[in-house]
Amino acid sequence: MTIVKGKAVVQISRRTNGNNPDLVTIMIQDENSRSQVEAFLTLEQFGLVVMGCYFDGATAEWHNPELLGFVRETKTVYVTWSGSFRTTPQQRQEAISLYETEGWKGRAEDLDNDHNRRGNGTYAVGFVRWVKL
Repeated sequence: MTIVKGKAVVQISRRTNGNNPDLVTIMIQDENSRSQVEAFLTLEQFGLVVMGCYFDGATAEWHNPELLGFVRETKTVYVTWSGSFRTTPQQRQEAISLYETEGWKGRAEDLDNDHNRRGNGTYAVGFVRWVKL
């Protein structure tokens, strides 16, 4: 068994809606990879856990568990782009693929967002990669 130690973000929230009345969510997120697990409990089940009682019937969702043990890195690359709103997602992906080296993956949709325009046909495009600790 492998144990990876690191810092985590913990959040407890209560969701109330017509589908899941009085549902408590406990979220634990790995600070490095941003991978997270969420456990869903009723108020009664949450009360048992808080009081130190054992409860093993919670529903859980793991988000990107394969990223545990990695560090998330981000960067912004200024990409020259002459396309318009009529271009396809594939054309935008082709434009940033030249910059997708050494594991970096770009957000092609940034080329479709005028808030990222920097003038002279240049756009700020966000890139992300995960590096093993």
